Amino acid sequence: MRGWDLTIIGGRLVDERGAPVREALVGAVGPHDRAVARTNAQGKFALGINAAEPVRVVARKSGHAFGLRRGVAPGTLDLELVLPRAAGLTGRVAALPMPKRFRVTLWRFEAGERVRAKGCSILRLPGGLFSVSRLTPGVYEVRAEAEGCASAAVSVDVEAGEVVTGVELRLRAGDEIQGDV
Repeated sequence: MRGWDLTIIGGRLVDERGAPVREALVGAVGPHDRAVARTNAQGKFALGINAAEPVRVVARKSGHAFGLRRGVAPGTLDLELVLPRAAGLTGRVAALPMPKRFRVTLWRFEAGERVRAKGCSILRLPGGLFSVSRLTPGVYEVRAEAEGCASAAVSVDVEAGEVVTGVELRLRAGDEIQGDV
């Protein structure tokens, strides 16, 4: 890389319907520099970054899922990044006796593959209650785990802006759920 290879990366941020997402934070991260900007009323942004090789562009706004595009070439001026309205789900982990600690895991189905959900936030509450926010719309497999026990998988299909409620995950001893895994 030469001393300064300042370049512009620009484009537009839209939601899942194609409407502009305004006042969102957009950033670019390269090996030697970073840049941050906000989108305008039309969802447009421009980032000035010192980069000679492809960079990662990320976008975030409250109420929306996290956006990410890897391998964006320096000088790209027509990048369109989709930042869908976030989805969520709430539910309860049930067990007798209820363990002091439990974990909720989410797997997303993408192109026929099961991958760990990223960018979402899982909040565990007293009494086994849980809440998941900032989910990208799609189909998920949800499970609960605690020491020596786990729940069967529950499939949940969430749409943009939707919050699915009442998901119940029943913890059972490890040998009781062998057929469910």
